[in-house]
Amino acid sequence: MDDRVKLAQARTDLANQRTLLAYLRTGLAFFIAAAGLPKLYGGILVVIISFLLGFIGLLFIVVGIYVYQRYKEKRRRVSR
Repeated sequence: MDDRVKLAQARTDLANQRTLLAYLRTGLAFFIAAAGLPKLYGGILVVIISFLLGFIGLLFIVVGIYVYQRYKEKRRRVSR
């Protein structure tokens, strides 16, 4: 395999890892907002919004991991 192809594949792998980290960072930010919002404000509406933010954060994390695992599996099949 040509060195340029190997370097291009390495760049693609690193870009996908960065994408996974961005998903995780965004999900964690939603979780932090969900945990902090009720401490700053009171009321049932704030609790509902906090649960929604927590769910969205969990969704970001799960989708990010799913997309990354799917990429890794596809990459593994192609490199055989």
